[in-house]
Amino acid sequence: MTIKRMTEQELFHDLDPHTAHADELAKSLPEELTPLERLKGSVKC
Repeated sequence: MTIKRMTEQELFHDLDPHTAHADELAKSLPEELTPLERLKGSVKC
């Protein structure tokens, strides 16, 4: 069995300026965050 490696052209085929940074805009689920990240912004002075 051979492994087919994707080419750069295949990886970037459907990317456009609006979807290129979608991972940065996505909200993380609480279980994906570290304990410190979960508490960020919850402390009030």
